[in-house]
Amino acid sequence: MIHGTPCKIREISHIANLSAADLIINTFQDIDGPILDIILVYPEKLLFILDGFPELQYLVGNQEEDLSANPQEKKPVETLLCSFVWKKLFPESSLLITARPTAMKKLHSLLKQPIQAEICLKTLTGISVWKGQSCLWGLCSLAAEGLQNHQVLFEVSDLRRHGIEVYDINCTFLNHFLKKTEGVNVYTFLHFSFQEFLTAVFYTLKNHSSWMFFDQVGKMWQEIFQQYGKGFSSLTIQFLFGLLHKGKGKAVETTFGRRVSPGLQEELLKWTEKEIKDKSSRLQIEPTDLFHCLYEIQEEEYAKRIIDDLQSIILLQPTYTKMDILAMSFCIKSSHSHLSVSLKCQHLLGFEEEEQASTFIPPALTLNQSFQLCNLPVSQLHLLCQALRNPYCKIKDLKLYRCLISPASCGALAAVLSTSQWLTDLEFSETKLEASALKLLCEGLKDPNCKLQKLKLCASLLPESSEVVCKYLASVLICNPNLTELDLSENPLGDTGVKYLCEGLRHSNCKVEKLDLSTCYLTDASCMELSPFLQVSQTLKELLVFANALGDTGVQHLCESLRHAKGILENLVLWTCHLTGECCQDLCNALYTNEYLRDLDLSDNALGDEGMQVLCEGLKHLSCKLQTLWLAECHLTDACCGALASVLNRNENLTLLDLSGNDLKDFGVQMLCDSLIQPICKLQTFYIDMDHLHEETFRKMEALKMSKPGITW
Repeated sequence: MIHGTPCKIREISHIANLSAADLIINTFQDIDGPILDIILVYPEKLLFILDGFPELQYLVGNQEEDLSANPQEKKPVETLLCSFVWKKLFPESSLLITARPTAMKKLHSLLKQPIQAEICLKTLTGISVWKGQSCLWGLCSLAAEGLQNHQVLFEVSDLRRHGIEVYDINCTFLNHFLKKTEGVNVYTFLHFSFQEFLTAVFYTLKNHSSWMFFDQVGKMWQEIFQQYGKGFSSLTIQFLFGLLHKGKGKAVETTFGRRVSPGLQEELLKWTEKEIKDKSSRLQIEPTDLFHCLYEIQEEEYAKRIIDDLQSIILLQPTYTKMDILAMSFCIKSSHSHLSVSLKCQHLLGFEEEEQASTFIPPALTLNQSFQLCNLPVSQLHLLCQALRNPYCKIKDLKLYRCLISPASCGALAAVLSTSQWLTDLEFSETKLEASALKLLCEGLKDPNCKLQKLKLCASLLPESSEVVCKYLASVLICNPNLTELDLSENPLGDTGVKYLCEGLRHSNCKVEKLDLSTCYLTDASCMELSPFLQVSQTLKELLVFANALGDTGVQHLCESLRHAKGILENLVLWTCHLTGECCQDLCNALYTNEYLRDLDLSDNALGDEGMQVLCEGLKHLSCKLQTLWLAECHLTDACCGALASVLNRNENLTLLDLSGNDLKDFGVQMLCDSLIQPICKLQTFYIDMDHLHEETFRKMEALKMSKPGITW
């Protein structure tokens, strides 16, 4: 038999110091005898109930050394409760915590083996609508006044001012207790949510002043946000939405004997639209709160009208519950087809079984959404895969950031890849993947039914398995012609890994258009392997190999392939590749012959003035179609500005030039301005450092701006 020890946190929050023994003795003060000694004999049979956890106004932030395991030691109430939560006190006993959703999400990460019970009825408002007429209208006005004044404890005089006598206080919504410090009877609502609910009823039914709610709510709730936190204020607004549902509105009218204010629903809709459009509004509505409000009213047309004002929604909560997913699904299915929704979360609370996840999650993913999960445990990733296999799930973009991925999870993802007709983008970021896990994933990628187009494995490969993973990926490139983007950035591939990868890249079935090998510990040897691929590929448009020690020799290999390529490479990113002016002749030769290259990034390389002058010869050639050139921090001075000015006078294709981080001085900038102002120059974006420039240079720049107002720098 388990003995329950209830603790109402609101009743002890004003006490300075308290011990666990005091708490137990006060609970059983009507029982004679050594009750404490009897109870502590069987601690495993004890159940401590912490009722109303969030109503104590503090965050769980106590240090572990402050906690106590001694039931007799007096501690601040906050520390005592943390000792219970962290199982320092009575570790053999059970603990039951009643909390609001916001507090529950915070507590979930602090508990070692939490079991969650969630009230999940049709709507939140449906929990609190009561068909009886026991609750007096005075309670509603009392609740509204108390909420506006930040008051939760009421004296008899407060009740009488609202027409409530002492003999009426057997109402279900009130709880009577004695304020021991002064010996005066005070009253409080049974739970703070009842006060919020009755406040919403007050504004729903009080016809002649309901408009004041919308006029004052921004100021009133802003103060309440600061004192109680978002959860309290948004709950009242959710109740207000729910009470305007036709069915519940009639029930409220019957219960309270008053009519719902005419036109209030339309007034609420206009107010909500204004809050969404007014970015400067002090009453900021979080997307999830908005979803809950619209879900409460249960009218798809109403939800569509609000959601259609939004082009995109980014949901950044770390944790989502079933009610969050239900509300989200209701609103998204009512929205227009062009709405983009990005969902990012760390925990999905309450989804313990596959069937539950499969039922709840897919309705929230019926549009072309981006679904990003952070720090998701293995068990929930497996449940997510079950949901993704639901035929109604049309998710296209799945991002997994710092998640725990087991081989079994990758096997489940592989099954999704072989069946999903919608999933086209899959990204792993800072998610450590073992070779065995990636082998299973690659089996799914090789399936003929796999529709994946973009695969990103950023900072996710282990050093000891990177080379063998490149072999697996090479086999995918040979089998899967749908894969057009491969991102392996920030992985220790090394030259050997790239060698294996190129076996797949060179295959005729490979249709990769974008390849990212940045920060992969590559040298010039990797460029030798990539060179034949560049010569034969007729699909590759972007190659990113920045932050690798390629050196001048490596770029020489790449440029040689560009000179003889049959391909269509448009974007080449080579910043921070340990280059010098020696590679500029090779780049110049490539610009002579390659008519496809549009974007070249050479930033953070020591090209110098001599190298820049050589490169400019290629930039002036008629075959050069380059549009954007990035030369930030390339050790350039005014000595090369004459050559650059000559390029601007001849090249009609260049629209962006980045020279920031270089010491061009006034003379160099003035030369460039003289060329920029010419009609033949089509440059639109010009980046330079303007520190230490003289007034004469600024006058030239101002004249350029007047002549060509479209140019930016």
